[in-house]
Amino acid sequence: MNSVGKILRTFKLTGKLGWLGLRLIRNPMDISPIFEVDEFLSHQSFKYTVNYCRSLPEMRQMMDQRYLAPAVYDLKQLSQSPEGSLGFIFAKHMQQHKMDVVFYPPLKNAEVNDMNYLRLRARETHDVHHCVLGFRPHHLGEMQISAFYLRQINSPLSAFLMAMGILVALIKKPHMIQDIMEAYITGWQMGKQSKPIMAIKWEELWERPINEVRDMLGIKVDRETFEQPTQKEIEDMALERSEHFFKFEGKRSLVS
Repeated sequence: MNSVGKILRTFKLTGKLGWLGLRLIRNPMDISPIFEVDEFLSHQSFKYTVNYCRSLPEMRQMMDQRYLAPAVYDLKQLSQSPEGSLGFIFAKHMQQHKMDVVFYPPLKNAEVNDMNYLRLRARETHDVHHCVLGFRPHHLGEMQISAFYLRQINSPLSAFLMAMGILVALIKKPHMIQDIMEAYITGWQMGKQSKPIMAIKWEELWERPINEVRDMLGIKVDRETFEQPTQKEIEDMALERSEHFFKFEGKRSLVS
């Protein structure tokens, strides 16, 4: 591709990225823009992710096998797993948060390649990751898991979501900036200490105690996602904290 073509492509991708970002800023609860990345898949950042994953022996084996779940997860069946097991906790996680197992659209490009394999596997196991890592499926939890993915597989989509997360907070909820930064730190540190999460065949571990699975990964989780504060509770605490700060600033201004 000549220099003019590269410049035009860069402008096109930048415009597309900006439009997706704008939609996320306008409505952070609408996650549909994150599935509209097909035009970016040939970008060097995605190629780097594939190469990085192939450099990890466990990931390379999964990619060579093209391993996917044998069937869509059956929450009713998983809820019958032994109490405290991965299957039991995952089913409760999904039911308590009122989430569908299949929340993602099919790939527009069904070509069999490493990138599409990673996208398919990430989509079908994303909620399992939330459950195992203890990242609640709300805005802060998505920031945590994005930082985790960025540390583990250099995911460019995760980097984009993190950038949008801090931008949304800056524009709409500045009182949440510290909480978002803490979410990034938590996700990054856990991603650094955990074994490659994309290389796990969760479907073979449903009956195992979830804490045993976490020990296998090398991580510790204090509370299950359904035992943690909701996004609203966290935001209310952050708002109360910021209001206290402004009251303190007002008193200091009067004194000075």
